[in-house]
Amino acid sequence: MVFLDEDWCFFLQFIHFFGEEEPFVIELDIASVDELFLHEEIAPSSLRQLINSLKRSKVLSDPIIVDKKSRVVLDGTHRVSAFREMGFPYILVAYVDYSNKLIQLKRWFRVLNGPKDSVVEALRSVKH
Repeated sequence: MVFLDEDWCFFLQFIHFFGEEEPFVIELDIASVDELFLHEEIAPSSLRQLINSLKRSKVLSDPIIVDKKSRVVLDGTHRVSAFREMGFPYILVAYVDYSNKLIQLKRWFRVLNGPKDSVVEALRSVKH
């Protein structure tokens, strides 16, 4: 958890997960938001909601996930964008090696809004 104020604590921490073949390393660090590359589309309404939430809570509870080599943001595009808009120069990151075989790309839905019947009907209409 990072509290959003001017008292930044710089640290570097390595977390190792040992699998069958090779260790999986997560490197926690503080990164400049200007050195990170975004590859996902930003939803303006989601960005506004996140900025308002961060202003109210003053807490960023999860680090963003970034490929160490390329500095591409794998998870956390809206959080990085919010920090940029709010004028914060640094953000907590969890660096990973995207080429590691243990990294998996999965799909998820951010939010499904609306009456239950409408959401279920919309999901049924999605072509597989």
